[in-house]
Amino acid sequence: MSLEDLKHHPEAETMYHMKLFRAQRNLYIAGFALLLWFLIRRLVLLIANEASLMAESVAARRQAESATEAARKMLDEKDNTQNLKKEEKKEVSGDEAASMKEDMDVIKAREQVEQMKEELYHARIEVETIKKQAESVNREYDRLLEEHRQLQEKMTQKDGAGDVESKKDN
Repeated sequence: MSLEDLKHHPEAETMYHMKLFRAQRNLYIAGFALLLWFLIRRLVLLIANEASLMAESVAARRQAESATEAARKMLDEKDNTQNLKKEEKKEVSGDEAASMKEDMDVIKAREQVEQMKEELYHARIEVETIKKQAESVNREYDRLLEEHRQLQEKMTQKDGAGDVESKKDN
């Protein structure tokens, strides 16, 4: 624009500044919308990941509880059958053979109890492992978030330095 144009069209400068303002405003709005999109996308991914970890944890806990319940049922059934056998053996005969068989049944029951305890122990270890994995994922996310923040600060500083240089050139 020349001085001649401004003399003939005094509102031209106002229009020019208005267009610059609108362009700058639109740039900021688009940048902010893009930043929000990235943040919301990251949050959705993290929430989905945490939900899957929680579902795995709940499944492992339920599996451990069902294994414990099954072990208790088996022990109760074993005790009931042993009691019935003891009563039958007492009625039938009271010799040593019956007591040896009862001892064998007790030994088998104890072995089953030990086996169930071992399974429960392994299920608990698995649950603890899943918890530790979830904690490490959270720590890694926090570390990456901090690294991202630092990189953004560096980019902001570079952009600020670039703006200063471009102003000096003009």
